[in-house]
Amino acid sequence: RFVVFWDPQNFGARGSGASYLVGASRLLMSCWWKDDLRAGVDELNFLDEPIGTKGTKELHQGVRELCAALKQNTTVATLYLTENDIGDEGIRELATALKLNTGLTTIYLNWNSITDEGAKELAAALKENTSLTTLLPRYNDIRAEGAQALAEALKQNTTLTTLWMDRNGIGAEGAKYFAEAIKENKTLTTLHLGWNAIASEGAADLAAALGENSALTTLELSRNGIGDEGAKEFSEALKRNTTLTELDLSRNGITNKGAKELAAALEHNSTLVSLELTGAPPPRPTSCLPHDCGRPPRPPLYCTARTGSLAPQADPKLDDKAVLGAINQILKRNADPAAVRRVLHPIR
Repeated sequence: RFVVFWDPQNFGARGSGASYLVGASRLLMSCWWKDDLRAGVDELNFLDEPIGTKGTKELHQGVRELCAALKQNTTVATLYLTENDIGDEGIRELATALKLNTGLTTIYLNWNSITDEGAKELAAALKENTSLTTLLPRYNDIRAEGAQALAEALKQNTTLTTLWMDRNGIGAEGAKYFAEAIKENKTLTTLHLGWNAIASEGAADLAAALGENSALTTLELSRNGIGDEGAKEFSEALKRNTTLTELDLSRNGITNKGAKELAAALEHNSTLVSLELTGAPPPRPTSCLPHDCGRPPRPPLYCTARTGSLAPQADPKLDDKAVLGAINQILKRNADPAAVRRVLHPIR
């Protein structure tokens, strides 16, 4: 296995970040002409060197060379472009490559100034690409229009299993588009829409869609202001859904009232094993989760059920230990004893 890491600081290099991207692209292209590397390159990581503010022409040249290489390459499976500010123009080049590439399975695009136009390019690529399974355009500027394009692509795509759209600002309208998509999509298992201002309206659409979806196992909606009204919508959904195992509703202003609705619904649910309602989540196993910042994961960690009192950052309006304890007991009941599980509110 041969992994390419390109961090200028490790080599004492000087100059604009774009020149490093050009150099790394040429390094990658050269791999195809060397038999000893032809089948070995499987990850390409441009660590978060901010290359968008300097040497714009070099930046575009680097992206073009990289994407030209990817059109031919079949061994690189993971591409890290986190915090490179490649923008919509860079995404356009990447999307063109994705329509031809058959090897890439995972792409990190966090913090890249992607707007609705870039999202449309990615959506067009998803309609043709048959290898990509994980896409992370997190912390960008994709709004409802871009969400609509991506959602339409999901109705056709049959290979993507994981999509992280955290902190883009898709709003309730964007959530509605994704809700319509998951009613039809049969392959997406993980969807992250945290910090997108979807509010209770967006939560209602997504909750309703869960009643018709049979593929999604993880749904993350933290920091969306869904409140007790949104919690009620998901309570109804949990009575019908039989595939969701992890639901993150943390930091959404849910009070004891919303928690009671969820607890009552879980009495009729036998599949959910993780429910986050408040505070910061405990450590998660990096071996089964795309790394937060787009770098390769650290050595695998194991997770155990949390024990003790409420999380330190728990909402003071969500402090009914009897209700939270009941939720915890149901989650434990649902969890497979042989599986690692993560529970936010285990009450002794």
